[in-house]
Amino acid sequence: SGLVDHPYNLFDFRVSRHRDGPRDVLRGYGGHVMADCYSGNLSVILAPESKMTRMACWSHARRHMYESRINFARETALPLALMSQLYDIERRAVGWTAEQRRQLRQRDSVMILERLRQWLDGPIAGDALPKSKFGKSVNYIRNHWDALQEFTQDGRLPIDNNAVEALMKQIATGRKNWLFLG
Repeated sequence: SGLVDHPYNLFDFRVSRHRDGPRDVLRGYGGHVMADCYSGNLSVILAPESKMTRMACWSHARRHMYESRINFARETALPLALMSQLYDIERRAVGWTAEQRRQLRQRDSVMILERLRQWLDGPIAGDALPKSKFGKSVNYIRNHWDALQEFTQDGRLPIDNNAVEALMKQIATGRKNWLFLG
């Protein structure tokens, strides 16, 4: 999905998941890209000659943490609350100009992200076993920290790629439903 104020969607279906698809579609592009952590996407976005700025999806980060809460309720309470606050800020800014949204994010979201960073660097996250669900969710946020913060720099950028994921789900569902049509 495109920028918040000017949404657009581009689909380029490929049979394989090789990096040639993203490489061909994104050749010469020099803006922001929010993509999943699939290595075929990342190898193109992070290539030395790339002029793209990588973004990461807060919805993915939140989902990983949420799924680990069953066995780690106390440990996940604070990060989940902080992530909810990020989304509360986004809901408040619906209908605002890009500049108003950027200012709000700089004032409020950055402060929440600083608190989340303190938690990531603290003892609870530090003691997480790397192979546990909780440890994996912590490491996901750590590994994508810079890309997760990128939305705060520009009010036109989305906090997540939920809109695109919903569109892709329609295509995937349709592909299954249409498989034996005719």
